Amino acid sequence: MTILGRLGWSAIGILAVLLATTGIASATGTSNIAISPAIEQINLQSGQTSTSFSTAITNNNKSPVVIQISMNDFTALNETGSVSFLGANYPGNNLHGLAQWMRAATTSIALAPGASQTVPISIPDTKGLAPGGHYGAVIFRVIPTTGSSKGQLSTNEEISTLVFLTTYSGRTQAISMQKPALNSIFTVMPSSVNLVFTSTGNTQTARKA
Repeated sequence: MTILGRLGWSAIGILAVLLATTGIASATGTSNIAISPAIEQINLQSGQTSTSFSTAITNNNKSPVVIQISMNDFTALNETGSVSFLGANYPGNNLHGLAQWMRAATTSIALAPGASQTVPISIPDTKGLAPGGHYGAVIFRVIPTTGSSKGQLSTNEEISTLVFLTTYSGRTQAISMQKPALNSIFTVMPSSVNLVFTSTGNTQTARKA
């Protein structure tokens, strides 16, 4: 399954915090766009059919910026917590994605130097969500300014809030181990044995080091 389990969330949370607190390189110097929170975790209650949260974005630059807001799904790349955004052209039906269910109150905002703005995000209909965990990201993209000086690089600056939502029921966390592949006859005990585990629930699991 492609659901992020609880063990994987903490590592991804560290990555999200780094993204939220580290300056983003820009064509004119160093951009400093901050968001809070970097991670939003939502647990639906019994009978709850909608939910919402807010993300605050701050422009710590000395010049104004225009921010475009969009939604995206993501998946874990490996056990370290790195993530990969899937994009609109992701093949297949992502039953546990959250991007298609989220709605931003606005699709773009303009921030003066030092200004902050809170952006409400809603999930107006949770009845259609599949059981288990769901994940998506709110993407804040800095619109490049026009009329850049010759020789400056063009950049694509983005920062995100990672959203994890768990439905009230239907969550199953389970794993099973396949039978080890051992020779029927051996004279020396093997020093190591390869074990293969399979996730049999609807929540993705991750190895804890």
